[in-house]
Amino acid sequence: LSFSADGNFFFNGGIGAAVGAQYGWDDMLFVRVGYHYGSDTAALGSYLSLGAGVKFVGFHLDFCYMTASQALNGTWGLGVGFAF
Repeated sequence: LSFSADGNFFFNGGIGAAVGAQYGWDDMLFVRVGYHYGSDTAALGSYLSLGAGVKFVGFHLDFCYMTASQALNGTWGLGVGFAF
């Protein structure tokens, strides 16, 4: 189980902050949840994200679903990568 936090300050005066948690099993299967807060002048608004991932022999496949925002509601994301 791991947690993360992030903060941003933009030149236009906007602020953003994010918190997230990830649960990993055997460094192979992952479940994730996170929340991003964005002020009215921030580049991205506030949203909730839910995700899952699989890693095997250096390859990884990650999936996320974003909600709780007018701009991002219902957005799906898919990432594919390789670590060496």
